[in-house]
Amino acid sequence: MKKSVKILMAAVFAVGFGSLANAQSATISANATVISEIAVARVGDLNFGTLVAGQSKAIDYNGTVSVSTGTSIGTTRMGEFTVAAQAGSDVKLSFTLPSNLTGSGSTILPISFSWDELGMYGPEPTNACRIVIQEGGGAMFVDPTLGPISLIGNSFPTYEAIPGTNSVRVFIGGKVDATGVTAGSYTGNITLSATYN
Repeated sequence: MKKSVKILMAAVFAVGFGSLANAQSATISANATVISEIAVARVGDLNFGTLVAGQSKAIDYNGTVSVSTGTSIGTTRMGEFTVAAQAGSDVKLSFTLPSNLTGSGSTILPISFSWDELGMYGPEPTNACRIVIQEGGGAMFVDPTLGPISLIGNSFPTYEAIPGTNSVRVFIGGKVDATGVTAGSYTGNITLSATYN
């Protein structure tokens, strides 16, 4: 009896140790890539200068000023932002745009960011936004009212609008209409947001 117990115990130990001898393992790695934070900066405000009551004034994607009647008065300027991001990334730009500039009390001055200008063959759509993605003329002309603008394909430009960064310049114009508007000063905010896709 003692002999059979010893043989049984030996068999149990052999099976147990045999299992340990056949144990397997594998290793995986943990990986992460850190990219630079997106930086959006204000360069200059969109300035329509002065309008005469009843006049409309537009600044297009190249900064060209046009008025409905008379001449353009005062200093005008396109609005400008810069956006810096990781080179080779997918970046999405979104605008928050006002529909009116506000004056004192409850007075308003309508503003739009896409409109028609009279061209050689009749009314032609004009976009208010230009994104300079390459020095020497590489640019996108977009309608900022149509929603987010994607700089896609893992190809965020390397035009250095901000020295030492991968960045683009974003210019924005618009059109204001002073028809039936009370004299005064009017203002509003344009916000550009940038996110990684």
